Amino acid sequence: MSRSTIIYMLLSIVLAVYLGGALFVTDMMSASERAGGLTIAVEDSENGFVTAEGVRSELKVSGKDLADVSGTLLNHVDLQAIENQLNDVDNIETATVYRVFKKDASKIMVEVTPMKPVLRIFDPYSPTKSYYVNRSGKRLKANHLFHKDVPVIIGRFNTPEKIEYVMPLIDYMENDRNFSAFVSSMELTPRNDIILYPAHTGPVINFGDASMIKNKLRRIMRFYQDVIKVKGYEFYDTISVKWDGQLVATRHNKVRHNDNILPDTDIDADNIDLGYMDTIPIRR
Repeated sequence: MSRSTIIYMLLSIVLAVYLGGALFVTDMMSASERAGGLTIAVEDSENGFVTAEGVRSELKVSGKDLADVSGTLLNHVDLQAIENQLNDVDNIETATVYRVFKKDASKIMVEVTPMKPVLRIFDPYSPTKSYYVNRSGKRLKANHLFHKDVPVIIGRFNTPEKIEYVMPLIDYMENDRNFSAFVSSMELTPRNDIILYPAHTGPVINFGDASMIKNKLRRIMRFYQDVIKVKGYEFYDTISVKWDGQLVATRHNKVRHNDNILPDTDIDADNIDLGYMDTIPIRR
């Protein structure tokens, strides 16, 4: 056995003994120390939509005040019940509750992180119609007391998988200010196509799913540089980059032309007459 292995094993044993002793002391103190009260710390909250007073009021449930711990033995305070109650509140992202031991000033500490919305959803099938979601899909009903500048999407988001489906694109927009400024809003269709509505005049964009984002954006930028510059913003009403290696553009003027370059593969055209569409190969 090498020297380094022996040293590592000894350090591990010392650490285990230390942790075991610390836990023992903590248990002993919990059994004898009484809480002087409950302190609430709220991480910086935009617009103050989460406050210590609001958190305290959320701990009053079923005629019981979970925040009323003064004089209670520390080990009799149900930390998990407090955490569970707060983590169920829609405008709270996470809540952590722990005991603080201090001579003549032991207490229960509650640390709260306000909800961090990443997306605002307008869902005609939802009772609330409009709400924010965080990264895990937790909902916060939209109201006049709170506004967050995040991407906006229209569609039915009745399962967590729907949020996961669009999140790669939302993450990309968060890290690309130019792309975020380019998109005014989005829509998730019943066929799970993500539609982008530009912030300026021009065709709407069928982005397909949230895969190959850089590749699709490169095709869109090439289209604006090489085609829109010549044809103008009003020549096409829709473009699609959902198929790899090309861009399909649908004309405003629905007059059949015979000079289209049609794809070789069988493409789902969303019931649009291909005679009104231009398929534009895009070099990689």
